[in-house]
Amino acid sequence: MMASLSSHPPGVVLAVGLFLGLIGTDPVQAQPASKTVSDTVALDPSGIVEIDTRSGSITVQTWNRAEVAYEVRIESPTEGGDVALTTLDVTRNEDELELDADFPWRFQIPGVVTISPGGTERALFHYTVTIPHAAGLEIDDYAATTTIDGGKGPVRLDTYSGTITASGLGGRLELEAYDASAQISFSALTAPISIDTYSGPVRLTLPTGAGFDLDTDLQRADQLTASEPLSLPPVTDDDNYDGPVNGGGPELSIESYSGTIELRAP
Repeated sequence: MMASLSSHPPGVVLAVGLFLGLIGTDPVQAQPASKTVSDTVALDPSGIVEIDTRSGSITVQTWNRAEVAYEVRIESPTEGGDVALTTLDVTRNEDELELDADFPWRFQIPGVVTISPGGTERALFHYTVTIPHAAGLEIDDYAATTTIDGGKGPVRLDTYSGTITASGLGGRLELEAYDASAQISFSALTAPISIDTYSGPVRLTLPTGAGFDLDTDLQRADQLTASEPLSLPPVTDDDNYDGPVNGGGPELSIESYSGTIELRAP
């Protein structure tokens, strides 16, 4: 087993020692640096693909097939990582596929000790996934780098501090983030867009002349900027924007505490 202890009161050290004695102290075997899991599975063209991970990278593209192809490389960020005991949990039926990073158990007292059968470093997951053009996509991560290329299906992104680059989107978008950086462009506005972030920059590139109904919840009006030829509606009494742009259309809802949001034309 691997554990890291600094200088702490004897009682804490004794408790940790007893715990180690209970679980055994066999040395950790040599860990592989990486491994890859891949497959191609059938999926309804309008089904949903869910990706749940912690960190690493996610690359998603689309094709005109009723199936999903995925290749996931699991690698250790440093020597002594937990690749051997880390797995990809795959759950699927005809209209839903879920890819979930599954890590080994971990006992942790922050700042005191971390104990895990695979070491103290979490493995990184690198996803390359191709989905049907109209399929829905849901990504839940902590700090991954995400790249999405095309797609007409609904997209939901939930990240804490990840980096997102998406282009050619044509369906509903829901982005929920704490301190993420996102650059997202649309081929068409056909469904509502919802942006909810605490901080971090978000740039949305909208189709030329596309109409939408803007509704914001910001701390300051200057958090939102728009490049020509986009023209924002007048600022309301509470330093927000509420009204149609280019004649109106699907709702564009933006909520941010301290982040900056930029609306751009191509």
